[in-house]
Amino acid sequence: MSFSLNPLRVKGSFLGVAIGDALGWPEERPRFRKILKRNSPKDFALWLKREGAYKSIHWETVNPGEYSDDTQLTLAVARSKLTGEKWFEHFTQWELPCWLIYQRGGGRSLLRAAKIWNTGIPPWKINNKKELINYFQAGGNGVAMRILPHVIYDGDNPYKMRKHIFRNGITTHGHPRALIGALLHAESLRYLLYRDQKKILKRGEILDFLLDNFHEWSELLLSDSESEWVKIFYELFNEDYSQLWKKVCKETEKLLKIAKSSNLSALADEGEILSELGATGKFKGAGNITAVAAIFIFSKFASEPTNALIFAANFRGTDTDTLASMVGALVGALYAEEWIISEWQRVQDRMYIEKIAKKLLNKQVTNYLDKCSEISFNMLTRKKKINFGFFGQSTVQEIEYIKGKKTNFTRYRLRTQEGQTLYIKSINIKETEAHEELLKYEHLQKEILSISEKVFWAGKQEGAKEILEIVLRSFNLYSKKKFQEAIKAWEQNKLEQYLNKLINSNLKH
Repeated sequence: MSFSLNPLRVKGSFLGVAIGDALGWPEERPRFRKILKRNSPKDFALWLKREGAYKSIHWETVNPGEYSDDTQLTLAVARSKLTGEKWFEHFTQWELPCWLIYQRGGGRSLLRAAKIWNTGIPPWKINNKKELINYFQAGGNGVAMRILPHVIYDGDNPYKMRKHIFRNGITTHGHPRALIGALLHAESLRYLLYRDQKKILKRGEILDFLLDNFHEWSELLLSDSESEWVKIFYELFNEDYSQLWKKVCKETEKLLKIAKSSNLSALADEGEILSELGATGKFKGAGNITAVAAIFIFSKFASEPTNALIFAANFRGTDTDTLASMVGALVGALYAEEWIISEWQRVQDRMYIEKIAKKLLNKQVTNYLDKCSEISFNMLTRKKKINFGFFGQSTVQEIEYIKGKKTNFTRYRLRTQEGQTLYIKSINIKETEAHEELLKYEHLQKEILSISEKVFWAGKQEGAKEILEIVLRSFNLYSKKKFQEAIKAWEQNKLEQYLNKLINSNLKH
């Protein structure tokens, strides 16, 4: 295997992560989204994503080509690797805590782990048995989706690459399904990125390589620093971690054999195979299952790279955004940029992604200045520049007000110094209370005209006064001064305007 990296393949693989992510994200949870515009399955969608729960339920706009946590965390790992030997500390102490501020579509295991790191401790040291169990049972694809930077930075040293991927993985996930899935995806990417570019990839070639070298790349590589981690697992479950690892290895090897046998048959139904692999079942989001499913789709559509992404992004029942993102990384690693059709050129932050890929390829060590700190939202205005930790000076490009079910949000779109787009949200209690009053006002406002008409038609002054008092008290606006002003407005045929002005003024305070 050749050990020289092609810059175009590196760039293509990085772009593949974002393109697949953006294509598949709208299809991940169809019940919780509304497609506003999408001309065909190959197009990026303009859509609404449901966020929050109970009183905080609201709908957020996702613009065509925008990506989710898959790409966000891949870029976070890339920045971490660019710090050199300090990459682990940067990722856990800087990137993960900061990601909580701007994350989009983050899974439960990732969010849970990031919140624990934000307290200053690793998730395997938390003094909470339930949280510990959740951590060690986290076997999702949140690790596999973000490991491309390790392959590019350390792929010429496979042993080091695997050690770093394992260490990266346990920052958020403790189950072998997540970690073996990450190693599998990394080995697939490494094979494609470092292979002889002059040779045509044969049907099923990558599956043969993975199976032939299975025991090498799937080896459990524990360093001295992870001995405590293994001990905590044993004390919690009374089980040797290496035995659980071997069990998942056998499971993964069996999945690869299913993918290989199915790939050899031109008549095999892709949907049935994905179902057999478990990609549409209860554990569809498992790291090893998603990694095998991505390799299967890539191999099946090896001569049709564009269709590989379209299929992965639109196959209902799978974890579409991560599956398509991982397929995109594989496609880009083989085809560089040749497969990127015009519709996909507008993927979010393309120039920034290309820039970070080039830095990673050149191992351009970067010294970031500071962690992200709390943002004073009431100071943010459009075009205002703020210092946002290691992202540097960032510009507020857009401010959007979002009405939730009972909670009001403000969303800010930032453009970082190097060109990444970040969305951050704030909840303002005063705004929320005002919003609730506004809803009440909008409901009651419809009655103003009919009430004021009753005042006009009351005939006698005393009758009008009684109705005016009822109106003012219904809005909690009654005072002697306002009552006299309302009578004066009634006499001038301006009562409706006065009531509207009065209510609006009250809401602002």
